[in-house]
Amino acid sequence: MSRIGRTKSGLLGRREFVHRAAAGAAGLTLLSRRAGAAAPSDKIVVAHIGVGGMGRNHVRWFAGLEDVEVAAICDVDGGHLGEAMETLHDVRPGSRTEAYLDFRRVLDRKDIDAITCA
Repeated sequence: MSRIGRTKSGLLGRREFVHRAAAGAAGLTLLSRRAGAAAPSDKIVVAHIGVGGMGRNHVRWFAGLEDVEVAAICDVDGGHLGEAMETLHDVRPGSRTEAYLDFRRVLDRKDIDAITCA
């Protein structure tokens, strides 16, 4: 059985690690929503590379956060790219996100704070 990390009682299992990480992420999401809308200068600018099934879930989740701006979506498959852009505009209408087929163009941008890759 694979083990990740350590606790006072011994090794932390993979399932426990995922459970704790998910609970922490949920707590951060709730805290950010309670704090109100973030100022534009405080927003985190995110790009998504690889927006098939899981990547499209990343797009949906990040677009739902008030203090995140999705600046770029990239996928070598134009079909996936189009579907992800539609998903984004469903969650956040009026978004001015740029679409890319070449991930290197995303990496060249200096305004992006974080990138998800699925």
